[in-house]
Amino acid sequence: MIEPSRSEILRRIVRSTVFVSAIAVSLLVFPSVLLWMVAFWLAIASIAVYRNRAAWLPLAIGVAVLLIKRPDWSPGLMALAVSMAAAAAILVWKRASGDVSDGRSRLALVTIGLVWALWTAAVWQSYSGSHTADAVRLDPNRPIVCLGDSLTTGLSDDEAYPVYLQQLTSVPVVNFGRAGITARDALKQLPAILATHPQVVVVELGGHDYLRSYGRAAARASLVEVIEACRNAGAAVILVEIPRGFITDSFSGLERELARTYDLELMPDTAIRMLVLRSSTFPILGNMIEPRLSDDGLHPNVAGAKYLAHAVNNALENMLHSSNRI
Repeated sequence: MIEPSRSEILRRIVRSTVFVSAIAVSLLVFPSVLLWMVAFWLAIASIAVYRNRAAWLPLAIGVAVLLIKRPDWSPGLMALAVSMAAAAAILVWKRASGDVSDGRSRLALVTIGLVWALWTAAVWQSYSGSHTADAVRLDPNRPIVCLGDSLTTGLSDDEAYPVYLQQLTSVPVVNFGRAGITARDALKQLPAILATHPQVVVVELGGHDYLRSYGRAAARASLVEVIEACRNAGAAVILVEIPRGFITDSFSGLERELARTYDLELMPDTAIRMLVLRSSTFPILGNMIEPRLSDDGLHPNVAGAKYLAHAVNNALENMLHSSNRI
């Protein structure tokens, strides 16, 4: 038996380190870039097919990461995951049957091509499912209402994003945020909210439902009531996606599922996650850049409030298909 050389051992260590690091990064990606993580593993599988290597492994890893992440299982994403699992099984069978002479066989190429086609369809569905198809024209006499918990109210008036949202639009902005509020609690505020005759309601709820272990079904039922009440009153809804863990989501992409089902504009959880990454308590970036969270590491400071205001304004502009200024 020939012992591997030192350089070969080093190459194996480097390859293993890169491989494990890629898996770790895949587990940490945000929902808004989840399909691009899948594309990475599909690309690795495609290269493996071309080089006649074990292409089933990156496909299996992609499926495993999706299962661990617990995303919103839209029809497109489900079809993609099933096709990846089936492709991995086909490629395993192909190698087990002794057909390893040409990794670029028609079967392997067609299999990978089909998975890429379904990936493209899933990307399109993900994009269309997080943006409303209804264009909104702002009425200067009807307010934009911000409904949420302490991420909306801030620790003080100058740390509340609606204050800075008002500076970005000529439409009145009314802050109905309340610290510690759950989606169930928000139902009690609906009469007062609807009395303002809002044209857009920004809904940032669900974080405290998770913290209080109310469960996905209960949080969903309350959010649906809020959404339907606002829509029935003629108000468009922007739904803020709430992060509930960096690796897995115990609420299984609740906001994405609601946005897709009710044709809402979704503000991805990237906005809130970037607050956390720009926190002074975050281990790597904390002391290198201006923080966006207060010293408690939970609530936005002035910089964070301005950042959230711009994120909400971007969602408004997406709904308007133009600048939201009258």
